[in-house]
Amino acid sequence: MFGMILRHAGSILQLRQALSQNLSIWMKRGLVEDIVLLIGSASGSPTPPKLEWTHGIQRTDVSGNHWGDAMNNALNQLSSHWICSVSTDWLSHPTILEDTLIKLKQQIQMLPQGASIRVEGKNQRPLFCCWNGPYVKKHGGWPSKKEWPFSEQADDFLWSTLPFSAKTRVTLDWNPLHPGGSVWEREKQKWIDHFLGGLEQAQPRQTATTQPTISILLPVYNGADTISWTITSALYQTHPDFELIVIDDGSNDTTAKEVRKFDDPRIRWLPRPVNRGKVYCLNEAWQKTRGKWLLELDADDWLSPEALAWVQRSVQEVPPEVALLYGDRIFWQEDPTGRLICRTYRKGYPIQSFQHYLNDLTPVGPRIYRREAICQIGGWPVDDYGEGRLYEDIRVVLKLLETHQIRYVPGSHYHVRLRADSVSHKNANHFSAWKEWLLCRYSSNRS
Repeated sequence: MFGMILRHAGSILQLRQALSQNLSIWMKRGLVEDIVLLIGSASGSPTPPKLEWTHGIQRTDVSGNHWGDAMNNALNQLSSHWICSVSTDWLSHPTILEDTLIKLKQQIQMLPQGASIRVEGKNQRPLFCCWNGPYVKKHGGWPSKKEWPFSEQADDFLWSTLPFSAKTRVTLDWNPLHPGGSVWEREKQKWIDHFLGGLEQAQPRQTATTQPTISILLPVYNGADTISWTITSALYQTHPDFELIVIDDGSNDTTAKEVRKFDDPRIRWLPRPVNRGKVYCLNEAWQKTRGKWLLELDADDWLSPEALAWVQRSVQEVPPEVALLYGDRIFWQEDPTGRLICRTYRKGYPIQSFQHYLNDLTPVGPRIYRREAICQIGGWPVDDYGEGRLYEDIRVVLKLLETHQIRYVPGSHYHVRLRADSVSHKNANHFSAWKEWLLCRYSSNRS
């Protein structure tokens, strides 16, 4: 009756015995036809050893947290119409799982065409999904890690992007006991739930506005691994009136292919033939914008679903002399297995003057610029030091502060991905020399 994708992360010492015992019962009762077992290694541990499995279980090792891709491959290996995607944590509750499968076997006969089922606890937390296999394939399957960085919850992303007509919920009178986890693990789950809720409520728009209030500037260089999720986070906004300008700074990877997957009229694609640096991308892009306000978005980062609604509210409350708004940020880091970990919040602070910021030189963000002010200062400064490739985020704030005001607006709507190969990380040792050059420059200008 059911095909099963079993997901397991961590130790497999007791998995084989528990799985064999349960599988013989499921098959005897006609509940399960075939199984693909996906095994991911625990953080920092080596790939699990190959083991022989009975009853024709097919095994796949999952590396780098690429669960979505592995689940799509598993779907192609299974012959069943109905596919249960289940964590091996359920092997600790065999009776409940068996009773639920029996209930689902009866219920799927009455489902609307194309519908899938999510089994939830009485607290409405998702427990596992029973997917209509052909419909899932037609819908595009589970997201890759590029499309959804929290790939260990690929089921939840797929469920959130399905139309409401393709969803049926089954609620159990039971809640599993889960360990509380660390503060940051709970914080991570809070943000994941927040993203998924936004995805479910704010479906992508199919028409573009001719006069958007907000233009998103997205410069990218060799960002094929991350830009899909960055763009997705922009398209699934609760405030849909914006344009997204993607400026490719001469990438030599598959960035262009990733961007062209998106069929949305709000996206504009500006490829540059030669890599010159982020500041040149921004200076080309802002001149082609239609919005009165410009939001800078890096290709590693992403927005919360309500981010543009926050921008829209905030810009309506500032006087004309304010050239820049900025808020708070959430920082994420990848662990050795590729899982994102919520690391820290970085709250902004009010900057009182040019001299105040010159004494500090801490980057602020997210940065929302008044287009008119960017025009007045001639765009982003291109310095001799680094030819504009370094610290352009600090330089443009200083330039604006020479003639304008900037304002801090509290709000955590922008997410930063910390990567060892980012430009800022690789050039961290240049900051002291750049700061000395900058202070010298302003000192000579005053004299």
